[in-house]
Amino acid sequence: MSDDFKVGEENEMEFFALPCCSEEKVNSPGLEVSPLKSKLQEKTEQSQQLQDQILKQQEALSRASQTLKDTRKAAGNKCHQQVERQTWWNHRRRVNQLQGKAMKSTSKLVSSSAELSRYLSIILSLRHPRSLSVSNHRSSTAFSVSAPVKFLESAWYISLSSSMFLCLGSTKKRGAEVEQVYMKLTLRSEEVSVDGLHENDQKAERLIKRGLRKIGLEEPT
Repeated sequence: MSDDFKVGEENEMEFFALPCCSEEKVNSPGLEVSPLKSKLQEKTEQSQQLQDQILKQQEALSRASQTLKDTRKAAGNKCHQQVERQTWWNHRRRVNQLQGKAMKSTSKLVSSSAELSRYLSIILSLRHPRSLSVSNHRSSTAFSVSAPVKFLESAWYISLSSSMFLCLGSTKKRGAEVEQVYMKLTLRSEEVSVDGLHENDQKAERLIKRGLRKIGLEEPT
């Protein structure tokens, strides 16, 4: 009896011990899930923070890209303005150079006209007594007077056309027109003959040549 009692007591103890073991096993997974939940929440918060940082970086990158575009546009406009300004200054410098050449040519033309007028008056004063005193050679005297006068007229026209050619030579079309006029006047001057002049006429011819050399004009052939 004692042995059977001991066996029954042991079985009873084992029976009452089983629920305790199963309850611990049931409660243990709940204890393990709580840390996992906290870790998952922590990771979720970190992920959200990273997403916020990414959005901020994207916004900063967009602003930097827009700033770069604006800078490039401003730099392009500035370069274009500099090119336009340089082109304007080059044009202005060229115009000033042409105006300076025109003024020099005009001044030379005025001085040449004054010199030619002075020499013309001298020649006419030399011819006047001769044309009054010598009636027998009226025709030859008239030729002696008219030839140097035409000679001076041709020289003056050549001076004028040369100055115009210097002033307008930069333009091809007008330069060609002036060059044609220059050639016509040169041919006109070549038609004037100073051969067969008397001694006093030869002095006048030398005076004309000296005057032309002084004012820088070439003698027509």
